[in-house]
Amino acid sequence: VQEGETNKREEQLESQSNEPKEESLGQGQGEPQKTPGRSPALEAVQKLISLTPPSASSGTPVKMPSATPAKSERGSVGGLNTNTQSPRISQEHLQRELNKLEDLLMSQDMLHQAELEKKDSEIKRLFAKISELQAGAKALTERELRLKKEVLEKTKSRQQLSLVMEEYEKTISQLVAQKEEERKEYEVQKELLMKERDTAMQHLNNMEIAFNDVHQKYERSKTVIEGMKANEDILKKSLAEYDEAIKTANSKYESLKNHAIRQLETANQELDLIRRSHQVEQAKLKAMLKKAEVRVTSLEESLEQKSKENQELAAICDELINKVGSGAN
Repeated sequence: VQEGETNKREEQLESQSNEPKEESLGQGQGEPQKTPGRSPALEAVQKLISLTPPSASSGTPVKMPSATPAKSERGSVGGLNTNTQSPRISQEHLQRELNKLEDLLMSQDMLHQAELEKKDSEIKRLFAKISELQAGAKALTERELRLKKEVLEKTKSRQQLSLVMEEYEKTISQLVAQKEEERKEYEVQKELLMKERDTAMQHLNNMEIAFNDVHQKYERSKTVIEGMKANEDILKKSLAEYDEAIKTANSKYESLKNHAIRQLETANQELDLIRRSHQVEQAKLKAMLKKAEVRVTSLEESLEQKSKENQELAAICDELINKVGSGAN
């Protein structure tokens, strides 16, 4: 029954995957893709524009010849029929109409090209979806085969267990038939064996549970170890980056240290030069100060002498003035 269901699933998947493929192939092969180009209507309009005669002047209308009985139908160029009731049509009006028609045809051509591009993209998307569905169907078939194999193995193991149990029951029935007198003892032994079997099954179940727990712990520890390995790689990488940063910082520190030492040496040399120049200037200033003090003392002495002389001259002048005043009186 399971094989029949799996075959039905495979047929359904194949039919589902083949239907869009056939549709896309029919679209791609039955209808050839139109390469974008100039439409024949647009070429006809341009030909009509090139064939129209130039007007004598921009404002004067062109007179159309009247229709003869022999020729009742006018020739059409690009799908445009001339009207016999309006014989006068200006060249500019005709040119404007032709330009409008050309613009309309160009817009329709652009819309047609956009629709073609949209259909091409839709076909590509359908092909990609078909490939995805085929890959999914293949994976499902592989999974189904694997499950079939597991089911067969389990059925074989169950058949072996059933055979063992049947043989065991046969031996018990033979012993019961042969030794009816020892039935009670055999029943006790049977009960003991059943209890042992139950305990063994219980132990087996417990062992399966323990194995599942161990397996889960193993998976968890595996994920933890993988995370720790990833963290270790990250830490190693960051440690290497830090080492490189420390090396660069040390090199920068050494360069800055050497630069600072050179700057200090130059500053000390400049300071020594400044001290020496200050000492020389200080000695010069001291000499000038001493010279100025000597000059000041000499000037003070000369000033005292001059003041004494002035006092003496003033006294002499006062005496003379007094004498002159007394003589006049």
